[in-house]
Amino acid sequence: MKKTSIVCGLVGIAAILIAVAWRVVPAVDGQSRFLSHAMADETAAQPDTSRDPGAKSTTDAKLPRKIIPWIEVNAPYARVARWAHTRPDAILSRPNINYIDHCVEGLPYWSKITDTVIVLTKHKQVDTLYPELMRRKPSKMHIIGGLKTFVLGEDFANPQGWQTIARYAKRVVRITGSNVVVIGCETPLLPFHRGKASIDFDKLRESLSQLRDTGIQFWWHPIRILPNSPDFPTREQDTTRLVQTIHEVLPDSVFLTAYTSWHGFEKNRKSELTLRAKMIDLVGIDHIHDRLFPTPDGYWHYDGGVKKRCNTVAEAVDRLSQPNGGVIMDVFPGGLSWVQVAKEFSQAMSKTKGAEQSTP
Repeated sequence: MKKTSIVCGLVGIAAILIAVAWRVVPAVDGQSRFLSHAMADETAAQPDTSRDPGAKSTTDAKLPRKIIPWIEVNAPYARVARWAHTRPDAILSRPNINYIDHCVEGLPYWSKITDTVIVLTKHKQVDTLYPELMRRKPSKMHIIGGLKTFVLGEDFANPQGWQTIARYAKRVVRITGSNVVVIGCETPLLPFHRGKASIDFDKLRESLSQLRDTGIQFWWHPIRILPNSPDFPTREQDTTRLVQTIHEVLPDSVFLTAYTSWHGFEKNRKSELTLRAKMIDLVGIDHIHDRLFPTPDGYWHYDGGVKKRCNTVAEAVDRLSQPNGGVIMDVFPGGLSWVQVAKEFSQAMSKTKGAEQSTP
């Protein structure tokens, strides 16, 4: 923890309150990559430059880590109720609210405990979603944009697909002013993760060079080392090679690993914690994000009524007070729980702060 404290500019852990001005990624040319100026060859909304990238909050010394909540908004003007009608964890402020309004509704609550959120979308929604978010967000809130990768089709090394992603990533940076783009590739990687498709790693290395040329830092979900399975006996080896390939081409990449997402993950030392340690050995502790899945009822709900134990908000807040070496902790409540979890998080952390301040 001492080493992490030095790296992060921290000098102790006395509270859980989240910094308003934390430097998220390494500095380049004296400025944080996180809020670098946007690409000059794009035309879009005014970038967000409200924060001095060199500033440090007076509360930094009290913090175990920064949290970054995130949400997917793939269909900004679709009604949330289209997905919420069968879900017991969905609490909507009004029946016909659309996803962009739902996203914006949660931002004031999240802004009480962090200054940064991640919002992923499809590449064709970039010019619809992000300009509106930038107009409507709290003034000190920073948006990290993200792109889904459906354009890759069935070939994860698809050079034309990565060219499109690189082009739209520059537009995301131009609009948000944050020189970070999250790459969401869960669906394109499903066949690979199930052992039903392979990746041409030489071709992928060449394709990813197009991302390197943008100068953007990319955060990857859900790319991580995975355990072997009966259907994919070499999965650990092959997923390690995928992480290694990305890290070699884009060495400042960050991986949103999710090893610590679930309730009781500590018991799974043979898999999750061992693989997390291998990720750290491969890319470094500053290049992975741990994650929390908090929901109002403490369960992650899947289609068809299936659910899995994750974390309640109270459990998630308690987890944040137990440093595990990570610099960043992502919080992913799912789109339907976004607002409710934001409310509960801000209330719980406010109470925790008050309790600690009153302690002699």
